[in-house]
Amino acid sequence: MNPIQLAILFCSLIFLCSCTTIGNQFTADFKNISLNSTTREEIETIYGYPLRADFLFGMKTYYYRYAKINLFLDDVKLKELRIHFNDNDTVNSYSYSSNFNKDKKMIYEKPKALTQ
Repeated sequence: MNPIQLAILFCSLIFLCSCTTIGNQFTADFKNISLNSTTREEIETIYGYPLRADFLFGMKTYYYRYAKINLFLDDVKLKELRIHFNDNDTVNSYSYSSNFNKDKKMIYEKPKALTQ
């Protein structure tokens, strides 16, 4: 292997190793979530098990997060879906935040998509 090929391989490996993801990718489509109707089991079927679960303000809360980190470019993209459940395990409320460009566009254009 000549020095140029070795340098290209080395730079490629550094670039590839500097990128990572955390959590499971999920879509920002919430048509399948109905307040006081969708159950915790249905949420788990749709999104899988949450990255984190706790009790917030007395309600069971699920957190779904996805992060894409590129250390080489010093860039972090993060989105989070937070779902609060009633005592009967139906969805009480949910919130979504993201700094992914395509999600920001969706949020700015359709703010009512997240309110029911």
